[in-house]
Amino acid sequence: MDCKLYDGLNIQLVPYFDSEKCIFIVKELEKEIVYLPAELCRVFVRNQFYNVARKMAVYGEDETLTYTFSGNTYRAKPWTNMLTFLRNVAFELTGEWYNLVVVNRYKDGYDKIGSHKDDEPDMDPNACIVSFSFGAERQFIFKRPHFPNYEVTLPSGSVFIMKPPTNKYWFHELPEQENVKDVRINLTFRLIRK
Repeated sequence: MDCKLYDGLNIQLVPYFDSEKCIFIVKELEKEIVYLPAELCRVFVRNQFYNVARKMAVYGEDETLTYTFSGNTYRAKPWTNMLTFLRNVAFELTGEWYNLVVVNRYKDGYDKIGSHKDDEPDMDPNACIVSFSFGAERQFIFKRPHFPNYEVTLPSGSVFIMKPPTNKYWFHELPEQENVKDVRINLTFRLIRK
């Protein structure tokens, strides 16, 4: 699926890994990834902090790298073997180099992420964001005022690429899906300006 500049929405969905490879990758990620403590994973909305409905981790090529999200700054842990492999796949698909990944683990369909833009000031706005999905299939929704919503299904093993200027115009979210009972691990590779 390729959506070239639909009113500023420039995205691509690539089916990449087969089910056997997905199972292997999930097992490796579950062994390697160390998630942040819950008390550090909060968002600041309407003058109040809320815990996020998922687990988060931040990894990067350089331990001096930080990622700032909703008033919180996280220092990157060093790449693991699987994260290095997936970063190389992201490079293969886009020709762009990424120095940081945010890992989100959704335990089931009740875990979600609200409508937002990935437009943190430390991110390079001219770089793609490459998002890997493993485990449960989930719906991903793009929203923009005065435009119809645009929905994408993210199956396990898919790679979703958000290209500029998507984040300038469109919000996106992973809504609650009560019928989803399984874990989804999502990895979004980004370029952070030093």
